[in-house]
Formats: sequence, structure tokens, C-alpha cells
Amino acid sequence: MKQSKLFFIGFSIVLSLVLTACGGAPVVEEPASAPAPAEIAEDPPAIEPTPTQEPVEIPCMIVFDTDRDGNPDGNREVYIMGPDGSGQTNLTKEPADDRNPAWNPQGTQIAFVSNRETEEGPGQYIFVMNADGSEVRQLTSNGADSPDWSPDGAWITFSAFNDIFIIPSDGSADPINLTNTPEVNDFRPVWSPDGSRIAWMSGTPNDPNAYLFVMNMDGSQV
Repeated sequence: MKQSKLFFIGFSIVLSLVLTACGGAPVVEEPASAPAPAEIAEDPPAIEPTPTQEPVEIPCMIVFDTDRDGNPDGNREVYIMGPDGSGQTNLTKEPADDRNPAWNPQGTQIAFVSNRETEEGPGQYIFVMNADGSEVRQLTSNGADSPDWSPDGAWITFSAFNDIFIIPSDGSADPINLTNTPEVNDFRPVWSPDGSRIAWMSGTPNDPNAYLFVMNMDGSQV
């Protein structure tokens, strides 16, 4: 009986050390002398489970534009849906043409292009709205297209009148023209993943090809 108890005690000590190592807690040194047989409890103490943090669920939604609503003018609307195609929802519901949507990095806002009426009259403007389609606000003047958010969500780059611009995403300042080359067609700007550079396409009326360029976000080092 004594040998059985000693074997169980030894096994419990090894198991305790293994569990302690897995949990990342400091290893407790063994006492200098083993306790007397009379001090040994009949049952080992219960081991409290270490709480683990639940994995964070990252929401994932796809934004796109479509003319599926059957408007005779063929106008496009901005929709969102789940990655499996479920929950397709029209966010814009406007008779105007709403297209080219782009998520901000936080997934809370969407920039898009629309020719809806504004105080400036008809044209082509970039708007920003919440992810549920609420609080639509005009961001740019006429002629803007192809919005793309900086990785920190603070800036939006876009093309307008054959040039590449950036503007604070909250509309707190005027757009900045980065290329200043109206004689060539600069379009489709996108941010680099680290937010330090912008890539875009460029071509001329006399050249059927378009070329890829890269510059710093302040327009330098083209």
C-alpha cells in the first residue's frame, strides 16, 4: 500500500511539473526533504484550469456595385454581402449611378463614386458612407474617380482630370494634386501596404499602352 501511494505521489509531481510548464508559470522547487507519511493527503489537490482567451472573430463583408435592380437607365448600386454570398444588401438605393466602392481598413466606412445631384450640380463625385449606408457625405468636387484608402484610413487617393490626388478621409482639407500632368492620363491609384507610396497607371492620347508608376505619398521620387 505504501509503495502504491509513493508511486502515485511521484506521478502527481511529474504531472504537476508538466502542466506548470505548459501554462508558462514558474516551476516551484521541490522541498529539501519529503514530508512524513502522516502528512500526505489521501487525495491530491484539484488543479484549477487556466482560463484561455477566446479567439476574436473578425467580421468579413464584401462590397461591390451592380445594376441588378433593373432600372431602365441601368444605374448601378452599392451592395454588401457575406463572403459566402449571403445577406446581400443595397446600401445606396439611389436613381443615380453609384459605383467603385472601397472599404476603409477598419471596415466601418465605404468610399464610392456617384453622379448624384449635389449643390455643385450633376457630375462625378466621391462620397463616403458608414458600412450600413448611413451618413452619406460628399468628399470631393466634380470629376473624381477610383478612390482607395490609405492603410491607416486617414487619407483617400483618387484620380480627377487626368491627375492623381490625395485628400484627408474626413474632408478636413482640400485635395492635393500629386502628379500635375494634365497632358497625360493618370488613373487607378492604389496605396502601398505600408502607406508610404502610391502606384498608378498612366498613358497618353497618342499611345495605346498604359504604364505603371510609383511615387511617394507626397508626389516625390516618381
